[in-house]
Amino acid sequence: MRIKQKVCLIGSLRFYDEMLEIANLLANQGVPILIPTPGKYRKNTDPGHYISAYNHIPHKEKVREEGRRVHAHLEKIIISDLIYIVNPGGYVGFNTAVEICFAYTKGKHIYAMEAIRDRDSLFLMNFVERTLPPEELLTLVTYTNSATVLKQPVPKKTL
Repeated sequence: MRIKQKVCLIGSLRFYDEMLEIANLLANQGVPILIPTPGKYRKNTDPGHYISAYNHIPHKEKVREEGRRVHAHLEKIIISDLIYIVNPGGYVGFNTAVEICFAYTKGKHIYAMEAIRDRDSLFLMNFVERTLPPEELLTLVTYTNSATVLKQPVPKKTL
């Protein structure tokens, strides 16, 4: 019997196309998948960038919209069994760093596509159980023996 773990993808929205590819790979195998929602001030064709009118939107409205979007994604992290960092080249930005720390405090299992390389974020690798390509993630989340391992509490590392 296969047990499907609910997976939440996190990462910079500059990698949104990669997130969609991974989401499709997992979803096509029946894995429940959650991804970030870019928000109404992001370009539809390139969510890694804001619309041209962004600079003319009142600051208070930007704060409200970004807060709504981030809160919604943190909720997705809470209801997930496993977190997968989509980070080609090892890049992790500020928002992703916050999401990794949040997921860790919630006892989530965290995996990364690649090792985190930014010197200011290297400490985050302490929260990542291991790096693995998306195809290996699919294997990890779909088989009973892997799912059983994932149900165990995350060991807290001594920093």
